[in-house]
Amino acid sequence: MPLTSNFTRPDLLLGLLILLPLILLYFLKPKPRYIKLPTTMFVMKMERMKLRSFFNRFVRDPLLISQILIISVLVLALAGPFFISHGQKSTDEVVFVIDASASMQATDVSPSRFSAAVQKANEILGGCSEDSKISIILAENIHQVIVLDHGTPAQAQAVLNTIECSDTPSNIGDALLLAKDLVVEETPKIYVLSDFASQEGTDVLAAKRLASSKAEVSLIKISKGGDNTGITDFKAYRTTKSRDNVYLAFTVKNFGVEKRNADVNVMFDNVLISSENETIKPGSEEMFYLNGSVSRDEHVISITLKPEDDMDADNKVSVYVPPIRQHKVLLLTSGQKDSYLRYALEALSDSGIDLTVAPPPVECGANRVFCDLSAYEAIILGTVLESKTEFFVPGDFDQINGFVNKGGNLIVMASPSVKRQTETIKDMLPVELGEVIHKDDYIEKEFDHEVLKDVRFENSVVKIYLEAQPANGSTTLLTADGKPMLSFWDKGGKVAYMGINPDPEWSNIYISSSFPILWLQLIEWMGKSETETTGNLPAGTYYYTPPGFNISTPSGATTDKNLILDKIGLYRVGSEKIFVNLVNEKESNITSIAMDGTEISGGKKAVDVKEQLYKYLLAAAVLLLLVEMVLYRRRGLI
Repeated sequence: MPLTSNFTRPDLLLGLLILLPLILLYFLKPKPRYIKLPTTMFVMKMERMKLRSFFNRFVRDPLLISQILIISVLVLALAGPFFISHGQKSTDEVVFVIDASASMQATDVSPSRFSAAVQKANEILGGCSEDSKISIILAENIHQVIVLDHGTPAQAQAVLNTIECSDTPSNIGDALLLAKDLVVEETPKIYVLSDFASQEGTDVLAAKRLASSKAEVSLIKISKGGDNTGITDFKAYRTTKSRDNVYLAFTVKNFGVEKRNADVNVMFDNVLISSENETIKPGSEEMFYLNGSVSRDEHVISITLKPEDDMDADNKVSVYVPPIRQHKVLLLTSGQKDSYLRYALEALSDSGIDLTVAPPPVECGANRVFCDLSAYEAIILGTVLESKTEFFVPGDFDQINGFVNKGGNLIVMASPSVKRQTETIKDMLPVELGEVIHKDDYIEKEFDHEVLKDVRFENSVVKIYLEAQPANGSTTLLTADGKPMLSFWDKGGKVAYMGINPDPEWSNIYISSSFPILWLQLIEWMGKSETETTGNLPAGTYYYTPPGFNISTPSGATTDKNLILDKIGLYRVGSEKIFVNLVNEKESNITSIAMDGTEISGGKKAVDVKEQLYKYLLAAAVLLLLVEMVLYRRRGLI
């Protein structure tokens, strides 16, 4: 290896040429000597000794030697000498990405995968220097929590002792990308501690490739395979035909490699109503069904599974069956018009529809005014053929406008005169109405919504409908030839436009079994309170807490902030109840590991370290200067 390869600036070694004029000047400097000459013999002797004394003088003058050494050392220091050593170097920055999903609760690694991940992180911390910057990210499904941002190893150990595992799915990929954006030092290291059982979001290997551009990434697998049988799905609802009847279905799957006996118990309001023992083959699933009559009050169905496995989070499901609410509805229509709609709504009386049918004006006593509209939850503006006895005046729509502004719901149905009748409240409608169109078109669903659950339109056709355009800010669920057939928005209360008139001249939807279901679900959805939900949500759902309300969690904590429903159990928002369950087949599959991890030992890595020597050379130069000062002092020159 060339000598210059061990210098940062080998060109500065040319500074050693300064020594040549120094030495030359030193010997050219005259120095008188007094010599006694008794005979010429001694002169000849001095001539013979001249060359030897030249070198003796050079060697014996310590000032010259010290000056040469000082200049040499300073030049070498400026050239930046170094040597390469092989050893271990502590990383300047460490980021831990710890999987906090439900599968990390598995006990195939004692005491649990999550606890083992925390223990591994503590071991790595033991190899970090006191100056290392430590960050910790907890990876859940849609929320990656930075629980420590560039703290000390001592702070990291304190945080690791307090973090907990959640009941949500996992999203390691996005957490790894967050770790990449978090690092700032020159030699960062990212440790991902996970079972890699299931992932949402960015692919882990793709995220690793991106993160490796800024840091060294290690994937550490915390798993021994595991064995699990869990509840992976459920449905529970009051049937549309009879709200006094509840249908329950759920799935139990064996993810292990051996068959397993599972005890399945179903409790209805804390009363055992079913108990079964099923043998489930490896990799197989069993469906369970229950159907029965219940009261109109709220109910809680609990399903418990008792297998001997490595995960408990999916062994219990609590299902909330909300009470039947009465929906007082006023249908404004003329005579026998809208008879198909009236028959459908009257047939839904057992499902909570309390219908009042009246032509305008709805009189109270001798006065021609609307009755108290606040007694109704929703008003349906149907087909009104104005006559001497049935008509609207502007004051009627002023009352309807006030009804909506105070939180009441309005459904405007397509009819020949609806455009003219609603002129005074056109700004309230979620569509801009045009002329009547006579053309057969199929009804098409734009996207899924709870209003359209179990509603089918395969053979449903509109024959007459209104030209319409959706207003900015409205939502359209159904269309025909691109024209909105069901649109809505919020104007204090909800306002919906129903472009499908069930009159046989306008459409054939009156023969569809989905017709009453559509109207029931539309009225129920519009009548929901601000805090009302379906009552059952999967773990990991982001919940928007309504203004002015607090939400209490299964742990008993209370907050008015939006939050992730990351724990299974009962949440309360005002008087409403929300039951959160795991029911995630991918998260329950702790047996199948998606990828292999990498085992590592600590926070140090083997590297070639460039050891700089300039500090030592500068110290030597200072020491030589001190020696030179002592020499000058001894000679009396200072």
